[in-house]
Amino acid sequence: MKSLCDEARPIFNDGDVIVLQEANGGYLMRTERYGLFKHVLVVGSEQAEAREKHFTIKQLANDSIALQADNGLYLCRIGHDDDLDNVILAIGPNTEAAATHFKPRRQDGDKLTLQADNGLYLAIGDDGSVILVRAEECELAAQLFEATIRSRSQSLLH
Repeated sequence: MKSLCDEARPIFNDGDVIVLQEANGGYLMRTERYGLFKHVLVVGSEQAEAREKHFTIKQLANDSIALQADNGLYLCRIGHDDDLDNVILAIGPNTEAAATHFKPRRQDGDKLTLQADNGLYLAIGDDGSVILVRAEECELAAQLFEATIRSRSQSLLH
C-alpha cells in the first residue's frame, strides 16, 4: 500500500482505489442500513479491506475528483443551501452534477481535506456522522483524512 502523500503533492490517478481513515481510526464507508437514505456515508471501525470502504478516483476538471463507491455510485452532497452548517452526504448516481465534485487539499504530513463544490469541507461530526462544514467552524482534526492507495491505476494524468 502506498500513502497518498508519498509524492510531492497529493496526486491521484484516474482509477486509483483508496480508503480514507479519519483521526480516531475509523474509515469512511458507505452503508445501506439507514432509514430514508438508501446509500449514506458512515465511519466504520472494521478493517480497511472491507469493500464498502474502497473508493475509486475519477479525475474531473479543475483539479476536482469524484469518489466512486464499490457499488458504482458516487459520493454526493445533498442540499443546495450554501449557508447550511452541515450537509448530509449520500451516494449519487453520476459525476455530472457539481455536488459529486471534491478537491483534495494536502495538509499535514500524510493527511488531506476534501473540499466540496460549495466550499464546505468533509468532516466527522461529534456523533461520528459524516458532514460538510465551513473550515473555521470545525477543528481541523475532524476534517483530516489519511488516504491510502489500495490499488494504483496505471493511468498518468499529470
